[in-house]
Amino acid sequence: MRIAVLYLFLPLLLGVFSNLTAQVSGDSLLKVAMGIPEVDDRDQYFAKMLKEIDLNTVSNLEKIFAYRLEESKQFQTLDIQVERMIDLAKEYVIIGKVALADSLASAYLQRADEVSPQAKVSLYMAVGDINTWQQDYSQAIYYDSLGLSLIEEYNLPLTKSYVKYLHQYGDALSFSGNFVKGAQVLDDALEAFEVVPTDSSKLLEIYRSIGILYSQIGLYDKAVDYLDLHKKFGSLVKPIDHTLLEVNIGRNLLLKKDYPAALKRYRSARTIELPQGQLPMLPIYIYNGLVEGHYQLANKDSVNHYFNQLQGAFSEMGSPDFLRFLYRQSAWLNNLVNGNYAEAERDGRLLYEESIAKNDVAEQVMYSEFLSDTYRARGDYQLAEQFTRKFMNLKDSIQSVNRNNVLLLYYNQFETEEKEKEIILLDQQRELAESKRRQYAIIAGLLGLFLAGGIFFYLKLGTARKTLFAQNQELEALNHTKNRFFSIIAHDLHNPIIALAGADRQLEHQLAQKNDAQVKKTVGLISQTANQLRGLLDNLLAWALGQSGAIELKKAPHPLKAFVSKNLSLYGGAANANGISLENNVHPETMVFADGNALHTILRNFISNAVKYSNDGGTIEVSHTRAEGEDIISVKDSGTGISKAAQEQLFSLHRRLKSGTREEPGTGLGLILCKELAELHGGRVVLESTSGEGTIAKVYLPDKVE
Repeated sequence: MRIAVLYLFLPLLLGVFSNLTAQVSGDSLLKVAMGIPEVDDRDQYFAKMLKEIDLNTVSNLEKIFAYRLEESKQFQTLDIQVERMIDLAKEYVIIGKVALADSLASAYLQRADEVSPQAKVSLYMAVGDINTWQQDYSQAIYYDSLGLSLIEEYNLPLTKSYVKYLHQYGDALSFSGNFVKGAQVLDDALEAFEVVPTDSSKLLEIYRSIGILYSQIGLYDKAVDYLDLHKKFGSLVKPIDHTLLEVNIGRNLLLKKDYPAALKRYRSARTIELPQGQLPMLPIYIYNGLVEGHYQLANKDSVNHYFNQLQGAFSEMGSPDFLRFLYRQSAWLNNLVNGNYAEAERDGRLLYEESIAKNDVAEQVMYSEFLSDTYRARGDYQLAEQFTRKFMNLKDSIQSVNRNNVLLLYYNQFETEEKEKEIILLDQQRELAESKRRQYAIIAGLLGLFLAGGIFFYLKLGTARKTLFAQNQELEALNHTKNRFFSIIAHDLHNPIIALAGADRQLEHQLAQKNDAQVKKTVGLISQTANQLRGLLDNLLAWALGQSGAIELKKAPHPLKAFVSKNLSLYGGAANANGISLENNVHPETMVFADGNALHTILRNFISNAVKYSNDGGTIEVSHTRAEGEDIISVKDSGTGISKAAQEQLFSLHRRLKSGTREEPGTGLGLILCKELAELHGGRVVLESTSGEGTIAKVYLPDKVE
């Protein structure tokens, strides 16, 4: 339900972009604090600063919160650590690093039983908030309900945070489709607002959430009543909130098919003055609404005008992927009114197939209606009729579900005679809709008798099933890749961190026992673990950048022997400990034209694998040759080698990994990353190996300067 979700979260996106107007440098504030010698004085300085300064005007604020969290680990209780962690996690969410916030909160979640009930409530609610941002509503509801139940269980004093917790819980229920329970909790939040002292902005947020809930179940008039906060509260509504609310109201009026009123709201949103840089994506939502409204009113010139405006705003933002569907939707309608039916069909089919793949019925309703218009405009009445039936059936299904939700809301919230009349009316409307649906089914059946081609439709259906099957296989492969990547992070990154976390206690004990040999051994293990962790993080970061297309090569001539020496030194300790000889056989004057960081990454992974899979007492040789316009860098080991079956899977993220000769773990990213970096250079990676006889890893790079 992509369109619905983005409109639901549009108010929340304010926090993400508000820091774009920052005027105060977080780095400079942190520098001032670092000049204060006493820990307690620094803490008081931070507390005073965070209380008095408008945090929306501070850039790099997460650095300050991260510093406070690290300092609290040394000098303060776990409760305070949780408090500082929550501040940092919130800031990560604001700047878009939601996964990092989730990882941080999850680490403390494992120690929830060690903190006070009040801190545990704050922790659970923070985790619930992060899960809501990630649209994992079942987890959000679980942790929100845990936090609220602890307040009742321990009879904790109700603070203004209690209203926030209720509001957050109600939103999660609403977004998950549990509208009745969500409405009840949001009503509880309104009642709590009367008891617990809270600023008026929270009241506006609760009203907005109730309006969005009514929008989700199709009560667009009631949604507009709750969202029209500027009419109720006047100057209390900030300009940015007023703009967001006008956009939300415009969307509800479009769904209600009151197009003139919808256009009026979108035009109103354009006239509100906002601070420079706030919510730069907002014009795209506004122009998209104006394009759709004028399309419905057949105003061709206005559709063209506002689509041109949308194109400009979209280009200024750098064409972000998360708004591309709105651009495609407006392009579709623009092509349709201008008679570009082939382009309109292309965009429409793409959007419609995406909505089917996501099982998003709301999008399917809108797109099937637009596709019906597209095929009717180009004279393909058979396809137009097909999508008209889909539109009517889907719309009727949604309306039936919405009416049931409305009935449940009324049955649970209202018992007056007036509401009983509304319930009766809704029952009648539902019966009438069911009767109309049956009539449409009969008409569709009769039309089907006159449409040539039961066999034609059968063949088309088979083709569609094959296409859907292929898409499902592709999605499953992508999902497997995602799961493998997360397992790497969860397992291979988690283990060395745990090892490092316990090493301080071992050192304290060994120092107390004056066991120098064990101390030296433990320090060696710490160094080895840190190197392993650093290599893993480097690979993960480089792989993630590669997948996003963010790697830009900066090629230059580099002295290869020096590069090899630097990377061999990284693994000298591990090699010496196991009697492995490292030989740099590269000629001192050899120059290689490549990106320096990429070359380091390839050499580091080749040498790391060679050390990992070499037998004790073996030799690792690094050499270079040049042939047929290519530099060939080879890393040869005398280790365990690789079987032919295993070689076929070396560059797959889903292969089963083999531990090193001393049971060293691996992520599986190293060789994949080397292959991708070599190919970016126009080169390749080749492995020559026989099981039990060692391995030669080679990278071929073009030797010509571009």
